[in-house]
Amino acid sequence: MKATITKTNLLKALTKCAKAIQPNPIHPTLSNFYLDFRHDTLQVTGSNLKMTIMSQVDCDFKDSFSCLVPSKTFLETIKSLPNQPLELHLSETDITVKSAQGVYKLATEPTGQYPDTVKLGKFSTMFKADTSELKDNIARTIIAVSKDELRPSMTGLLFETENKAIRIVATDAHMLSSTTFNDVEVSDELRVVVPAKEVNAAASIIEAIDVKLSFYENFMKIEDGTTYIYLQLIDAIFPNYKQVVPTNHTCIVEIDRERFSGALRRISNFTNTQTNQIKLTLDKVDGTNRITIGAQDLDMNSEGYETFEVHSENFPTAMNIGFNVKMLMAAVDSYATETITLLMTDPNKAAIIKHETDSQDFVLIMPVVLN
Repeated sequence: MKATITKTNLLKALTKCAKAIQPNPIHPTLSNFYLDFRHDTLQVTGSNLKMTIMSQVDCDFKDSFSCLVPSKTFLETIKSLPNQPLELHLSETDITVKSAQGVYKLATEPTGQYPDTVKLGKFSTMFKADTSELKDNIARTIIAVSKDELRPSMTGLLFETENKAIRIVATDAHMLSSTTFNDVEVSDELRVVVPAKEVNAAASIIEAIDVKLSFYENFMKIEDGTTYIYLQLIDAIFPNYKQVVPTNHTCIVEIDRERFSGALRRISNFTNTQTNQIKLTLDKVDGTNRITIGAQDLDMNSEGYETFEVHSENFPTAMNIGFNVKMLMAAVDSYATETITLLMTDPNKAAIIKHETDSQDFVLIMPVVLN
């Protein structure tokens, strides 16, 4: 049996599906691509059980055939070839790739040994989203995801309905990020936890302008017409994050984002490597609102600080508040706006960063005790 396919189309499908294949999978056959030829269509599948990616491409094939092929060798072989039509000669024991450069033969395995990676439970709801908005929302929330595997819900992103919006939330108990899809249509209530690493990888391979997200009892499905991604939901209860979000703020400060980000980056060089602690000092001098960012490392006998003016309609006479500089930089850099708004109450309560004062999107950072 012979199938003809362009190198470009085949490589695109293989590259997408390779994101779901791990070096040492739980099931040995998951180190392979699942190739399924169905009458002029090739569906490539890669999976690690948590995430399964299926990508479809056109090919010239008049029959039906499926096999498992070693992913690394097959991908590297196709990647190294120039753009050209390729012939795939298929048998029960091997697959042979014929190109203008040469002939490459790989042993295959029967598909019967491949695990059933996607067993969808009851359908819950779905909504359509702009792909760029999806990628942006994931990028802005994933900065707060926990790496603690003992708290599985915090290693994921919460998707939940809120009025006519879908909110995405992540937290590691020290930092919390929340973004929204506004004006979306959903048929049912939604509150699920999606694995953060996998959904971030999934978003990176979507090429279409719009994407459809479907939710089942046990899976989230992302599709753009030719690529279908299934993410196994995390079976754990996400913490009640709303109880830590302040509702009133006594200090609202508008800051030039690039100025603030640059200052944090420079002063971070003077923080203690164990604590990463910086101090923000807010004060007034001759009616001018100022913020001083400072840090010192007593072990290295080094210190640094920067002072600049800020705009605020309710600025405190004096306030000192400590933060982990890495978290603060991640929060500030998650926005691309000219200015950001810093909302605070007192040194012992969480601070919030927004790109606009009235925005529903925010990053919350817990303060640290100043040494």
